Amino acid sequence: MKKLLKIDNFILKIIACITMAIDHIGVFIDIYVPNSPTINTLVTAFKIIGRLAFPLYAFLIVEGALHTKSMPKYILRIGIMTLAISTFLLVFEYTNLFGVVGNAPVSNIFLLFLLSLTTIYCLKQKKWLKLLGLLPFGFILFVYLGKILKAPYMADFPLAFIPDYGLYGYLIIMGMYLLLSYYKVTVKKMLQTDDMVSAYEQTAEYKIKYNIFAILPLLIMTLAITVLKYVYPQMNTLNASIQSYAMLAAVPLFFYSGKLGFNNKVVKYGFYGFYPMHIILIWAIFTLIYL
Repeated sequence: MKKLLKIDNFILKIIACITMAIDHIGVFIDIYVPNSPTINTLVTAFKIIGRLAFPLYAFLIVEGALHTKSMPKYILRIGIMTLAISTFLLVFEYTNLFGVVGNAPVSNIFLLFLLSLTTIYCLKQKKWLKLLGLLPFGFILFVYLGKILKAPYMADFPLAFIPDYGLYGYLIIMGMYLLLSYYKVTVKKMLQTDDMVSAYEQTAEYKIKYNIFAILPLLIMTLAITVLKYVYPQMNTLNASIQSYAMLAAVPLFFYSGKLGFNNKVVKYGFYGFYPMHIILIWAIFTLIYL
C-alpha cells in the first residue's frame, strides 16, 4: 500500500494550481464568450475540474499550520497575501478595471485562509484567549447569513471582505485541522515514546489513516450542502450541483505521501504569487482576444 502513496506536497500544490487555473479560465470564458450550448458545456466542465482546487488548498493550509515552526510568521505571510489580494479586489471593484465586475463571481480566498489560521492560532492559546477564535467564525457567519437572508448590507459589501467559500470552506479547514490534530495526539498517547511515534508516522497505515481523517470533513460538508440544496434552497450559495464534484479531491488526498517533495524559496513563494499572476495573465489574454 505504501507504494501507492506517491503524491507529495509539491505535486499536490501543482494539481491545486492547475485545477484552479482551469476553473478561472472557465470563469473568463463565461464572461467574455457569447453563450451557446457548446460554450456552456465547456464552462461547466472547467468548473467541475476546478472544484478540486479548494479542498487541496484547504488541506495544504492545514498541513502548513500543523508543521510550521512559527505560526505567527505563517499567519503573517498569509496576511500579506490577503492584503495584496484585498487591494487588488478593491481596485477591481471600484474602478471596474476589467470591465466585468457585474458578472464576475469574485471573493477573497486568502481572507478565508487568514481567518481560519487565526482561529487555529487562538485555539492553541490558554484559557480565555481561545475565545478570540470565535471572532473570525463570527465574521464568516455574519457574511454567510447576509447572503442567504439577502440582507441590505450585502448589496454594497466589498468583494475584498467576502471570504471565498464562506462557512463551507471555513468548516472544512477547521474540520481537517481538528481531526488531524486529534489523530496526532492520540498516536502520541498510545505509543508514548518519540521514537515509536516517529517510526509509526513513516508507516503506510499511519499515512492512510491521516489522509482519511483529512478527507472526512470535505465529504461531510460537501454532502451537507448537497442535501441542504433540496431542504433549504436559499442556503445554496455555492451551487451545490457543481460544488459536489469537490469530493473528487479525495482521490489525490488519499494518495498523499506526507513528504514535502521538491522545495526551495523560489517554489515556496512562487505558489503564493501564482494566484494573482495567473488571473492577470488569463484576463490579459481574453482582453487581447475579445476587445
